[in-house]
Amino acid sequence: MAPPYRTADTARFPALVFVRSLRQSRDRFAATIALLMCGYGLLMLSIAVLPGTSAWWMRRFHLRSDSFVLWAITQPAPWMYNFENHVLVSERPLSAPELDRPPTPLAWVAVNHQSAHEITFTTRRAKHLRDPGDKYFYLKSRYRDVRVRSAYRVVVLDEVSPMARPAEVISLELP
Repeated sequence: MAPPYRTADTARFPALVFVRSLRQSRDRFAATIALLMCGYGLLMLSIAVLPGTSAWWMRRFHLRSDSFVLWAITQPAPWMYNFENHVLVSERPLSAPELDRPPTPLAWVAVNHQSAHEITFTTRRAKHLRDPGDKYFYLKSRYRDVRVRSAYRVVVLDEVSPMARPAEVISLELP
């Protein structure tokens, strides 16, 4: 004989079995985890439906979140390969036409993950920031027709004293 919770509906919808078992067990921690997972799932789905949501998620990868708290809350959400991300690094500021068609030898480089990692955490960061002077980082991300662009000037200091920051990052307005 089948278990009492097994009905035609639950055979088609295993999620119903899960919800009913949560209600019966009254496990608030499991219910909270399930609600959080559902919330993140809805946020992920909203990227495909709402242009404002996809722009909000892309700004997160450009270090331009509305607040640190929102940025921190979204960190558990998956982020790999969500958007088309590109980075361009220059020794001088670029104009709008140069950003559309970078002068040789500059080129937009596709990156798999967060665009801002070129400034923050990747091994390429060391290559870009090993020599003193100014570096200009241009980031762009795209999902369907939604685009987010950012620009940063990174000033690499000539002499770094112990316990000092090796570089200063300045957010720029795009031309």
